[in-house]
Amino acid sequence: DTEFAISVLCGHSAEDCTPQNWLDYMGDTANQNAPFEINFNITDTPYVTRGGYHMTPVDVAMTPSPCQGQPPSGSPAVSRRQAMTSNRREQLVISRKGSNLQPVVHQFSPPSTSHLTFSPLFDKNFLQQVLELQNQIENLTVPFGGGS
Repeated sequence: DTEFAISVLCGHSAEDCTPQNWLDYMGDTANQNAPFEINFNITDTPYVTRGGYHMTPVDVAMTPSPCQGQPPSGSPAVSRRQAMTSNRREQLVISRKGSNLQPVVHQFSPPSTSHLTFSPLFDKNFLQQVLELQNQIENLTVPFGGGS
């Protein structure tokens, strides 16, 4: 359900979701979905200067490529499947549940006494589970038409 997905990714109901509060929620580590803080700034100006840095808006467009020519002889099902999925993008949102999730602290090597603190999303065991899930997803096979 699209409204549910928008509500989960926005932190507000779908009808109350705006681009700014969507980005604010996605960049807030307090929701335990963002690995680090991201401060988004929606603007119509061609560039913004913050803290001495010049930022230029990113304009990314995906243009689907039409299927070209006939599939190779002997493997029509595979070729059609590849053509159908070559421009398809899916997103899986993974979050950690629990009330006592601990931040991950990275201590720099001596002589430094500094450290960096990351959200619980960077827990090594959790990331290994996510990698295992990713590998399982990448190895999924689905029958297509009359092929395998």
